[in-house]
Amino acid sequence: MENKILFKEEQKQKQKWIWFLLIVLIISTLIGAIQQIIFNKSFGTHPIPDWGFFAILGLLLVLFYFLVKSNLYTEITSNYILFHYKPFYHKPIIIKWENVKNCYIRLYSPIKEYRGWGVKKAFNTKNGKAYNVAGNIGIQLELKNGEKILVGTQKGKEAEIAIRSAFKKI
Repeated sequence: MENKILFKEEQKQKQKWIWFLLIVLIISTLIGAIQQIIFNKSFGTHPIPDWGFFAILGLLLVLFYFLVKSNLYTEITSNYILFHYKPFYHKPIIIKWENVKNCYIRLYSPIKEYRGWGVKKAFNTKNGKAYNVAGNIGIQLELKNGEKILVGTQKGKEAEIAIRSAFKKI
């Protein structure tokens, strides 16, 4: 049987509030470092050591790098569903349709069900694990081994058409 690609999606981190918060934190840290290290004027009433600015700035820049590089790639074919959350997972996760008990598109609450976006386990074990970047639409996979996986999507209708074509139990 030919393995035909039915659906592809690549999502990047586009939540503006996260970018805004991170940029404000980086700029504030730079201002404090310049004031304290270059102008020799303490930053705040309880200033941190000079090396603290470098540590904080380093952590913020690493976080910035991960946000820039992060993306969730999803592919639905006639034989499997594949998803890859870079740079957090080096290899894509491939689930063959023969291992899937049920698959459908659903609305979900990222914060209430999974504590936000990213790679998250649900608050309760009944919802399993989520891989998401933004939004509240997901591809819900219920595997034959009892595991549940939700993969976020911004293209719910297109994904649903591909799932119906590949996984005919729906």
